[in-house]
Amino acid sequence: MDIGINAIQAVSSKRTIFINDECRVFVIGDLDGDLPALKNALNNVNFDPERDTLFCLGDFVDRGDKTYDLFTYLQAIRACMILGNHEHLMLESLLSNDKAAFKLWTDNGGNWHKSVSSEKLSVMCDELLTKPLSIVLEYRGCKIGLSHTFAQSWDWENYPDDKSLIVQSLLWDREVIKRQLRWPV
Repeated sequence: MDIGINAIQAVSSKRTIFINDECRVFVIGDLDGDLPALKNALNNVNFDPERDTLFCLGDFVDRGDKTYDLFTYLQAIRACMILGNHEHLMLESLLSNDKAAFKLWTDNGGNWHKSVSSEKLSVMCDELLTKPLSIVLEYRGCKIGLSHTFAQSWDWENYPDDKSLIVQSLLWDREVIKRQLRWPV
């Protein structure tokens, strides 16, 4: 994918998070702006934001008409969010005026942004820029790498220096899925 990384150049590649062993941890990805589905899933497990932690693996924006509401809800429950390729497209479209990113974004569910004020979009973009591209979770004696996609040859201890390679690997790589590979994580 030849989408620029101007808007996300300064975004952290990795954040390490330590979670108390007594807490429950939930991980979800590709919410696609579907707030009702998330609330239903969390209700089914009696999620309590005071004692539980939710990790959102990107692509929480787009496709659904509740994208902005979903984003504010994720903030309200203090979900740990990382960027996916749809957030990347949104940021490059709105902040870098990347025409290729904008076309791909709006062709793939980004038109929801037309019903949200520019002020809200600006606040949302500013907040997204504080989210990392990946998280290394230390929990119950394990280190767990969390990212939107999973590159075949990813080393969670040693990230490459090339930011574009990190973005391609953690936000866009689909080889493991396309080839239906099983890979120990």
